[in-house]
Amino acid sequence: MGAEQLKVLEMVASGVLTVDEGNQLLNALGADRSSDVRDRPRQARSVQRQVNGQDEQSVGLTPEMLIRLRNHGITAAFVKEIRDAGFGNLTLEQLSRMGRSGVTGAYIQEMRSLDLDDLTAEQIAKMSMHGVDAAYIREIRELGFSDLTVEQIIKMRMHGVDAAYVQEMRDLGLDTLSSGDTEAAPITVAD
Repeated sequence: MGAEQLKVLEMVASGVLTVDEGNQLLNALGADRSSDVRDRPRQARSVQRQVNGQDEQSVGLTPEMLIRLRNHGITAAFVKEIRDAGFGNLTLEQLSRMGRSGVTGAYIQEMRSLDLDDLTAEQIAKMSMHGVDAAYIREIRELGFSDLTVEQIIKMRMHGVDAAYVQEMRDLGLDTLSSGDTEAAPITVAD
């Protein structure tokens, strides 16, 4: 495939051209039908490279992959920012999920500043997606919930458990139950 055909594929991947426009251009350039943009994702270029002194076979970026990254707002600057924040070896899916969840390097650093150091890419994405921010975590911790897991924090946020809700429940006397009582104890509210 020539440089002109590759340029057309790049233009499709970046969204400058639609798939149909790309195919029209490829046909006009004399490319055979096997160069149809729709067929390209299945025709990933295999690259031989050295990793830790050993040969490793890897698949180059395909137009489909590039389009997916572009659609999720994944730019070179974003990848660098996430890598600089400590997430260097993410999969395409992890990068996409972080991008669509609004994760930034600053967000990762903010979560780590709250002693949440061992966070996975998936946890970071879920926290961001569900609106868990530093202020929320501080608020929950100030209410006495200092030993929560990341999953518990996410679930509390997802279900609208905030300071006001906790205070309402405490005002009803529900804070006197021990954690072992919560499943077996009937909840009664005095009028």
